[in-house]
Amino acid sequence: MPGLVYTPLEELEKIHAELRDGYQSGKLKSIEYRKYQLLQLGYLLKDNSQRFQEALATDLGRPPLEAHFLEITTSIGDVKTAYSNVEKWAKAERPPFSLNFTVMRPIIYKEAKGAVLIISPFNYPVWLAVGPTAGAIAAGNSVLLKPSELTPATSSLLAELIPQYLDSDLVRVVNGAIPETTRVCHSATSNEQRA
Repeated sequence: MPGLVYTPLEELEKIHAELRDGYQSGKLKSIEYRKYQLLQLGYLLKDNSQRFQEALATDLGRPPLEAHFLEITTSIGDVKTAYSNVEKWAKAERPPFSLNFTVMRPIIYKEAKGAVLIISPFNYPVWLAVGPTAGAIAAGNSVLLKPSELTPATSSLLAELIPQYLDSDLVRVVNGAIPETTRVCHSATSNEQRA
């Protein structure tokens, strides 16, 4: 397994800006494109199941069977759930009847928030990275994923595979520790305040 390469601090704001631009491009307004990205995420896991098992064994000493059932199968299940329900979740709906608002005929439209930051912990590094990423894509958001530096093999593998399977305008991986996480959080909040 290759060592974990941290993302240079000076690139983090650029990456966040590119993800924000990717979100604003409107690619994920299409339910079909969301489903395509979710399908790609599922293939990322399925095609590389053995490599993820090896990475989890290196990082956590997790036996292959445990890694497969606790991390990989569960993550694929999350992706399948998002894929199957994205149309239903994105559909506009009417709120429950209320005498105060019935004349206005209110409708609830579900809109994405933009570029979201997902910081995954070390204890379930695949499941707690992939599950939230699938949910964010299903909701129409672009994703900046920051996996744990305490699981270097798994984090390196995610950084290698995500650009191969997913649209780099919409999903990116940032590796690092406290300085990188602090910079990413600061970048996200400062850009949010400007918007």
